[in-house]
Amino acid sequence: MQTSYTLFQDKYLNGQIVDLGFNEIVSFAAEGAVPFGVIVKRGTDKEGQALVGGATNVLGVAVRDIAREYLTRGATTVSYADKTEVSVLRKGYIAVTLAAGGNPGDALFYTTATGVINVGTAGGGQTQLTAAQAELQTVTAAGAVGVVRISL
Repeated sequence: MQTSYTLFQDKYLNGQIVDLGFNEIVSFAAEGAVPFGVIVKRGTDKEGQALVGGATNVLGVAVRDIAREYLTRGATTVSYADKTEVSVLRKGYIAVTLAAGGNPGDALFYTTATGVINVGTAGGGQTQLTAAQAELQTVTAAGAVGVVRISL
């Protein structure tokens, strides 16, 4: 039972859809565990599975699922379990946790193995996202959740 509350709550949660406007969301079966708010690519079954990361065959970003979150309450990392349905945002606005701080329009990349999106220029084991593919929309502090426009 929660006995105390913070004065201010975060505006967004990692993997949360930000705008209910013109989003394109598709569903796939998870191939392995898929955390919320990370880049996913086509899995072994190219038409039906999604798995974390990858430099090619990128599908989009795994969307937060309140039902899945409820089933895994108390866990430090909430994710889709293997073989469960993953909602993937291909086009729209989504909140993601960024390790580095950034400003609207800053370059974004993701770690190829984990699919975690971050601000800056890609290095080894990372894949750069073009401005057409993804763009930071909010001033975001390091370790905080920022809004990213996705078009993959």
